[in-house]
Amino acid sequence: MQTDLNKNCARAGWGWGAAGFDLENDGDDDLYVANGHISGESARDYCTNFWRHDLYTGSSGEDPAIERLLTDRFRPPPLRGLQAGRISWNGYEHNRLFLNHEGRDFLEIGFLLGVAYERDCRSVAAADLDADGRQDLLVVDHRWSRVGEITGVQSLLMHRNTAPSGHWLGVRLAGSRGVSPIGAKVVVHGTFGTRERQVVTGDSFYTQHPAVAHFGLGPHQRFEKVEVRWPGGSVSEHPGGAADRYLLLRPSGN
Repeated sequence: MQTDLNKNCARAGWGWGAAGFDLENDGDDDLYVANGHISGESARDYCTNFWRHDLYTGSSGEDPAIERLLTDRFRPPPLRGLQAGRISWNGYEHNRLFLNHEGRDFLEIGFLLGVAYERDCRSVAAADLDADGRQDLLVVDHRWSRVGEITGVQSLLMHRNTAPSGHWLGVRLAGSRGVSPIGAKVVVHGTFGTRERQVVTGDSFYTQHPAVAHFGLGPHQRFEKVEVRWPGGSVSEHPGGAADRYLLLRPSGN
């Protein structure tokens, strides 16, 4: 669904993995985006060469002439420079952290929180690694060699979330025989209305988030009930209570 908020985060950069999560548990989702493609020895960029030349050179079918053009002997100088690591292709881009300001605007705060990595990042996941109720960030970056080829070496960056936090509720889902938590929808009811999340896979680049539905509740210290709609149509409920904890829920009858 297109909203007026899109314009504030649409030009985020190259854009690889992304994670929508509630940074400060205030009840609205924020967005983290991994950026950068190939950062070479210089900031000279290959991107314009691609859009002005390469895009019009190839086709959807095999072409021996085009294949010959891209061999070591005939490849054009910009491509040789890229593959040797001398120039960049959308290099040195910063990752973006868009703070949702009460559903009215997105503010980019990645630099302020120390997560605007100037690396060629790829995968992103948000997960509460230390079980303190705040979702942390895991980011995979891709570093290129400088030995005549663009063979990448990856590393994992972990950023602990220490932002001031509102109240929260985490729902861990455990499947049973014939019932998977993948695809389940978790709905939390309270004086704040309803909040819902669906457990999915593949919502980031080469990344799978844990089977946990995490809800920021802002100033609300309690919830009224949790409803889980499992794949296949069964529904289970958990009575309300105090926030700031994790629940472990299984399909009814298990």
